[in-house]
Amino acid sequence: MIYANFIKFIIIALSLGLGSASASAEVVTVVSANNPLTALSKKQIVDIFLGKASRFPDGQQAMPVDQGESAAAHEEFYLKFAGQTPAQI
Repeated sequence: MIYANFIKFIIIALSLGLGSASASAEVVTVVSANNPLTALSKKQIVDIFLGKASRFPDGQQAMPVDQGESAAAHEEFYLKFAGQTPAQI
């Protein structure tokens, strides 16, 4: 059972093909609508996903939800936010 006080992070990858074979992907982090936070720094996001931080700045529990390793957004997230591939991390 997931408790209501746990806030989940979800990575959403948006791919826009726009009628061509190549796609442009943007990776963003999203926090639950129930969370009053409006922004987190890149470092705060990375620290949560790498397990260096388990709480948001206001003290609420943070529970990251990652894409599967085979998802293109998985590697792109770590490259964009941490500056390293998942293998390097």
